Amino acid sequence: RGARRMTEEVAPHGTVRHGTARHESERYGEREQMVTAPSQREDLVHRMDIHLSSIGFHCLGLTLADTRLAAEDIEARAFEASTAASTDEVVRVYVRVAAELLCAEARRLGGGGDG
Repeated sequence: RGARRMTEEVAPHGTVRHGTARHESERYGEREQMVTAPSQREDLVHRMDIHLSSIGFHCLGLTLADTRLAAEDIEARAFEASTAASTDEVVRVYVRVAAELLCAEARRLGGGGDG
């Protein structure tokens, strides 16, 4: 169970509410759970798989194979990069790295360079 901490919270109009109990897990665990939840990670893999297939078909005129494997690799590398970031930047780094790797994979599959 998370420890409870008594806090003071300032309402939007400037009054202070004393004694609001809040779980430590609510304050510190939310950001990490957003990225580390297996369902969230699987959702990103699924979306990138679809995006790679779409990029191949619509942009390159190709039916790309193994987009699921590429998406899993991209997600794993993005997750690894995000764990090195501070907790304030975990989600931002995770998404940015995943997007960069997705673009690089699309270029590689299409035989393109830096374009």
